Parts: sequence; C-alpha cells; structure tokens
Amino acid sequence: MGDWDDVWRRVSPGRSWAKRRIVDVLARLDWEKDGDVMDLGCGSGALSAMMGESFPEARLWLVDSSERAIELARENVAPERGARFVQISFEDMGSGSAPELDKMMGRFSLVYTDGLLEHFPRAEQGHIITVCRRLLADGGLQVHVVPNRYHPWQLVRPFVIRGIPESPFTRHDHRAAVAAAGLSEELEGHGGISVLPTGYSPEGLGEYVGMLRWFALRRRG
Repeated sequence: MGDWDDVWRRVSPGRSWAKRRIVDVLARLDWEKDGDVMDLGCGSGALSAMMGESFPEARLWLVDSSERAIELARENVAPERGARFVQISFEDMGSGSAPELDKMMGRFSLVYTDGLLEHFPRAEQGHIITVCRRLLADGGLQVHVVPNRYHPWQLVRPFVIRGIPESPFTRHDHRAAVAAAGLSEELEGHGGISVLPTGYSPEGLGEYVGMLRWFALRRRG
C-alpha cells in the first residue's frame, strides 16, 4: 500500500477523455442505473465523480487500499452525492474489517475497476474477479478497464507512474483472467476504447489501437 500512497501523492489524475469514454461504455451496458455501484480501486475518485453526474440515482461506493487515494476521492466527489468511502484491500473484503461493506455483499448492481487488474499476477486477477462476483446481486455486472498492450502509451507509462509494475492486456489476457476465476460462462462483452479528444470514438478500431480495453461479466445465479 505504501507504494500506491506515494503514487497518489505525486500523481492525481483528473477528468480526461479516457474517463469520459469509460463512462460512455458503462452507460451503454445493461445494469440497474439506480442501484448500488462500486468503484473498486477508486484511486483519485475522478471517474466516480463523473459516474455520479451521469447516473444521479446510483448510490456510489469508492473503495481503495490507499489512504491517500481515499483522501483524494473525498475531495473529488461532491459531498451531496452521499458517496461511501472505504479503505480496504480486496483481500480483506468479507473478513469483518469493514462491517458496513460486509452487509452489502451480494447487493451491487455494478462493480467496475479502472487500472487495477494489470498490477496483479493472473491468479490474483482471477481472485479479484471472484470477489467482484460476490459483491454483485444476481444479474449484476462487473466491468474491468485495462491498458491495451499494443498502444504507444505503454512506452511512456513507466516514466510517468514510477515504481508500480503492470502487465497490459490483450484479448487473450482478459479471457485468461476470466478463466482463472472459473467464470468464462459469465463473460458477456468486451471491446476497446479510443481516447482521442474528438467527438467520434472509433470503437471497432479501439479494440486494436485504443489506449484501453474493457470486458464485462454478468452474475448468473
């Protein structure tokens, strides 16, 4: 956690075209827009702030293991949104460390991550996906946004966010992560995200040349 505290002291990403595109993708997907929504690994909270504006009926939960990230998230999400902030790692969910959150297991309509899975080895990626499933109500959706291995940003990224290794994704990688969780039958969709600052986002090409990739799983039963 100390490394991430240091990252959030040095870097505090705000609103961006990337986050705008992520909100656009989430808006198109089928989930209860007035339900409980979790941003797992919320970081600065910038994405959740935008989600709160786009889905005013959603009840926001921002979760991160970094104390500094939670501080930033509290600054970035408007107080009137009534968001809940929980500092906890995914490994400790359901352990009694956060009773308020434990009561919400199995009740979320959407759980999303942005820039989380790529920092963990495959087995732990599978565990995170499994934890997300436990958080979801029946029919709930989990969506993971990860960096695209083939985007030029990967050449620059180590110099911007230092000391935090990551393994960007291909289509094979996201399918392998889902398989590691034993939930291949719940994989519902995937795609790429173009983050060019234009009004047009070529989603078809985005899967191959976009900066980000996404994939979604639907809890069934």
